[in-house]
Amino acid sequence: MNGVMVLSDNVSGQPLAVMDGAAVTAQRTGAVGGLGVKLLTAETVKTAGVLGAGVQGLSQARYLLFNRKIKTLYIYDLYEESAISMSRTLKKEYPNVEYVITEHSNQLVENSNVIIAATTSSKPLFEITPDVVMGKTFISIGSFRPDMQEFPNTVIENADDIFVDTMFAAKESGDIAIPLKNHVVTKDEIKEFAGLLEKNTYPETRTVFFKSVGMALFDLAVSSAIYQLAVENNIGQTLDF
Repeated sequence: MNGVMVLSDNVSGQPLAVMDGAAVTAQRTGAVGGLGVKLLTAETVKTAGVLGAGVQGLSQARYLLFNRKIKTLYIYDLYEESAISMSRTLKKEYPNVEYVITEHSNQLVENSNVIIAATTSSKPLFEITPDVVMGKTFISIGSFRPDMQEFPNTVIENADDIFVDTMFAAKESGDIAIPLKNHVVTKDEIKEFAGLLEKNTYPETRTVFFKSVGMALFDLAVSSAIYQLAVENNIGQTLDF
């Protein structure tokens, strides 16, 4: 994915910075997943799993490990080489974590208390019984179209709470749209994630499903923060117009 982010002054319209749009989006999406981990999981959680070892999978893992002292991280990808490469990259940054490459996605889900999916799958990545779902946190990042669904209906059907970063998820992502269409869940059960920001605490024993689809405003917020950091630390290159 390619893209360019141009940050402008919100009063004068003067361009302030030009950034790699794909890199900004990767960090923003990882940060949203990391915030989900911070607000929806116990600080004592020790096991987690990431489904998908692409750019977003790596970003999600980084923000997960930043927010929680995970002892064992399970990784699954259709291409084992990608999962191995991701584990090697993470090992350099978080050497005290044990990285386990699983042969099957079901194995990852069964052994993890936090499960993050960052794929473009058009069908659920695993099959699971309700008893395995209970007490876990599921975060869907990858499904950004109505025909994409990373988690089976069993997850959302047994969740105590269902959160979305924006209500657009009900139309944009199959992880919400398909269960709604099949009457697995009602729209009244879906809550906006922003409501948690004031609480900073969440019950540890609940089963949670969080779907993020993102929006351009998130990119703007992140690029603004990056710009301020770059100015304060003299990072980047000054361009003459």
